[in-house]
Amino acid sequence: MTTSQETISDTARRDGWAYFQAMQDWIDNYYDAVGHMVTIQREFIKGCWTATLPVAKTATHKRS
Repeated sequence: MTTSQETISDTARRDGWAYFQAMQDWIDNYYDAVGHMVTIQREFIKGCWTATLPVAKTATHKRS
């Protein structure tokens, strides 16, 4: 037969583990989202650079 102290200890241990898992999942999801956002920004900047490079080259040649 378990005592009330054992029951409380077991419950606290399970709650602590559940909290730890929840925080670990949240951190994983957060960094996944940030990584995805950085990838989108990188592709956006590459697209802007690709679109403006010919204009910059033309402007440079006209000034020469």
